[in-house]
Amino acid sequence: MTELPDDPFAECGQEPIHVPGTIQPHGILIVFDSNGICHHFSANAEELTGQPPAALAGRPLQEFIPVQQFPMRQAGVDPTMQSPFSVDISGRPLDAWLHQSANWWVVELEPRIGPDDRRLHRRVAAAVTGLRDAPDFPTQHLRTARFVAELTGFDRVMVYEFGPDWHGEVVGEHRNVAVESYLGHHFPASDIPAQARALYARNRLRLIPDVDYEPVPIVPEMPTPIDLSQSVLRSVSPVHLEYLRNMGVGASMSISLIVNGRLWGLVACHHRTPKVVPAGIRAACEAFGEAVSLEIAHRQETRTLRLRATAGRIQTRFFDVLAREHNVVDALVRYTPRLLEFLGAGGTALRLNGTTTLHGATPSPAQVEALFDWLQVQEVNPIFSTDRLAEVYPPAADYGSKASGLLALKLSRVEPHYVLWFRPEVLATVTWAGKLEKPRRSDGRLHPRKSFDAWSERVHGRSQPWTEAEHTGALELLQAINALVLRRTEHLLSENAELERKNIDLHSFAYIAAHDLKEPLRGISHYCAFLREDHAADLNEEAVRKLDTIDGLVRHSEELIEALNHYSRIGRIELSRQPVEMNKIVDQIIETLSITNPDVEFRRSDCLPNVDADRVLMREVFLNLLTNAARYNISSPKRVEIGWTPEHGGTFFVRDNGIGIPAKHYESVFRIFRRLHGNTEFGGGTGAGLAIVKSIIERHGGRIWLESEPGVGSTFFFTLA
Repeated sequence: MTELPDDPFAECGQEPIHVPGTIQPHGILIVFDSNGICHHFSANAEELTGQPPAALAGRPLQEFIPVQQFPMRQAGVDPTMQSPFSVDISGRPLDAWLHQSANWWVVELEPRIGPDDRRLHRRVAAAVTGLRDAPDFPTQHLRTARFVAELTGFDRVMVYEFGPDWHGEVVGEHRNVAVESYLGHHFPASDIPAQARALYARNRLRLIPDVDYEPVPIVPEMPTPIDLSQSVLRSVSPVHLEYLRNMGVGASMSISLIVNGRLWGLVACHHRTPKVVPAGIRAACEAFGEAVSLEIAHRQETRTLRLRATAGRIQTRFFDVLAREHNVVDALVRYTPRLLEFLGAGGTALRLNGTTTLHGATPSPAQVEALFDWLQVQEVNPIFSTDRLAEVYPPAADYGSKASGLLALKLSRVEPHYVLWFRPEVLATVTWAGKLEKPRRSDGRLHPRKSFDAWSERVHGRSQPWTEAEHTGALELLQAINALVLRRTEHLLSENAELERKNIDLHSFAYIAAHDLKEPLRGISHYCAFLREDHAADLNEEAVRKLDTIDGLVRHSEELIEALNHYSRIGRIELSRQPVEMNKIVDQIIETLSITNPDVEFRRSDCLPNVDADRVLMREVFLNLLTNAARYNISSPKRVEIGWTPEHGGTFFVRDNGIGIPAKHYESVFRIFRRLHGNTEFGGGTGAGLAIVKSIIERHGGRIWLESEPGVGSTFFFTLA
């Protein structure tokens, strides 16, 4: 891919955009201390307060803003979603935001535009349902862009996805015919440098009503510029404003899409002329962005499970072959051809006991030996992969047609035993939004490119990327080999290794069985559709009803298969333990569930402690428990409480005032596919949620139990080791 010489955008990547010292002029900013005394103001403060900054300095904030209207907030906590609250100055309604920056407090005010639309949450909920019903990623991205465009009125709305190297691609778009389309176009990583991406990850929505605005300074000037990372009015880099003007953009807005804690992409909105978006609509867009992020995460997980199921079928056959051999090393050499099928590679190289065995399309023996030497220096532990080998190992440019991609698995911590898989070059054409070339510095400043006309580039030296399922398969091969070696050396360890292998095979079988069942289910569904289309005139009402019943059974079976896949995966994935902020996870889930469950009062009664756990799985635990608490509830009002007690070394709980569970079912509710109600009652479901929760808790060395009274409510408790 094209390289920009001398990294001309390094200067842009160092720009301190979080401390600009100025704001945009569509609102005002006030900086005060913990005692409520005002010290610094945006120079336009008089527009909303009625008094110039000099007259406000040193005075308590409450003299001109009714602070009793401020919501209760925890100091120093980044809000997941920046929802405005309402204040009133001299009868004038305003939208306000409050956050803490170091030792200062910052309040930002904007004039309220239009009425408060109480129906926004319904529109968002309906749009979220549309996302879930989308058959694939492109349709979901299109619906995302269309909803945001309809809600905000922007001329062009794009769903922008970051790649592994942080370059971006427009994967969804909705626009007026008068503006240019960027669908399918790529943008270099330097268009959104690292410090800008960090701000997008912290501040989920950014609005620029007018790219030609005059920055408003904060006065008096602060000795140390205040960090405005969380500010909604923060002034924007002049380079970025020039970039937008070069695109013909008069106003812009972006919504961050955070998937599994990482900035996945943006919903980027452009308008040809200046445009102010009301705070209420921005808050709705931010809530929608959180829902979009969750749906992307769900679809990615589903896709990964499908890939693993396909790979698992091949891998299980190979494991069975190895299991029948007494000498694993000899078996690997003997069955080298099957290693190609194992990971879908074009060639493989096996290095065992100083001997190298090649099969398929590989570099020459001398080139492979040099590659082994390079891998030794890289300290592969235990896996290394790339789809552009020549970029990290330049000599590979000589054999890109055979080995542009490499996946290396180290079989021993001590000896240089390796399995290498090679993939050939796959030529591709990438369309960029503007030609990538070194910008000119006519006035000593960095200037973005002026043209965004489509520019195509032929990409060399890339192979088909290695998938997560293939990485997992390689690691499972290593695990299987280790288990088999141990089994040959000691009887007791042999029994343990055999149990582990059977456990892996059992989960692989679940994937394979689920995958193989999907095809006949799809066939049943298709034939039902054919019967309706081809024999509609011959079908009586009873026949149509039976076809509908078959369709319903097919959908329910597909849901059970997906649940089985997920349950099996939980039992075999490696935990990624790290410090987890349980408060933040719970608050994110509550904000999301409140969109689709406006009649439920979610309350976190205690400050939850941080724990050392797998963050993604902890999110799944609370999401399942809170969803169930809201679903199985017919009370009015519906209440759900989340808390923690020091009992049993620290216990989390989720309590509701729902329908309750009889004591005789306390154990059975944690069995997979065990439902206490009909399939269509309380919104349906597969009955796998609590089984998954129990599996996750036990993987963390904890336990889960419940206390309940029918008609009164239930409390689920769990501990973690």
